[in-house]
Amino acid sequence: MTHYHIFKQHWFRTMTGTLNNRFIYASFITLLTVSSTIALGMSATAQKGRRDSRTRMVEPNVYAPDLYADNLRMKFTLVNLPGSAEPESYWEISYRLYFIPEASYREETMRQTRAARSAAGPPQYPGQVLLAKGEFKKKDIDTLKDRTHVLNAVRFKSKVPNRERTKFAVLMTVYSVKIYDARLKTTAYHSSYFETNPFADDPARPQTAVPRATIYTSFYLSPKGNIWGSQLPREGNDPNW
Repeated sequence: MTHYHIFKQHWFRTMTGTLNNRFIYASFITLLTVSSTIALGMSATAQKGRRDSRTRMVEPNVYAPDLYADNLRMKFTLVNLPGSAEPESYWEISYRLYFIPEASYREETMRQTRAARSAAGPPQYPGQVLLAKGEFKKKDIDTLKDRTHVLNAVRFKSKVPNRERTKFAVLMTVYSVKIYDARLKTTAYHSSYFETNPFADDPARPQTAVPRATIYTSFYLSPKGNIWGSQLPREGNDPNW
């Protein structure tokens, strides 16, 4: 399942690793096609090159504490800004990172499915745990390094009750971003959320789950002033979307 979407002023949902979980839980199907890297607004060509789709068995309520990292790293990146060299340009973001127990996620998903509706904003789940929250504003953002913000040592495993450390629990990043591009004379706003699981795929051993180490939240401002967003892993100094 592939999504291409230019952000507008409304809520939408995407996720990394379990894009189809809501469908799975609602229909009791245990086999799904996983898109382990999702980028919204990416061109079809680029998406094909960077999207890793595979089939993974959903194993409900599997106790998997070894897939929970002690700490998480959060990395926020504004990949592209046409007016990045302009001194008046800036970007700012507020964010919250939640852990959602698998059972709560499944029950809320089924409830919304029965009601044939989606939440107008980030849904609330019984037992959800706030792992991190904050905000920042960056000016002088000419280089990719200047447009990157990293939060280290976000306590994770110790904040999740032992019984809730199951494989298909959910990590939800809720954010509101504002970007001003002085070259375009444009201010862009967007609020939404991403979801993923506590585990990631081991690049060296396909189909092998390992603890997720980093939560990525990346943005791109197009020459037309549209915001694109992604949870694709992003390291190094590559400015390409």
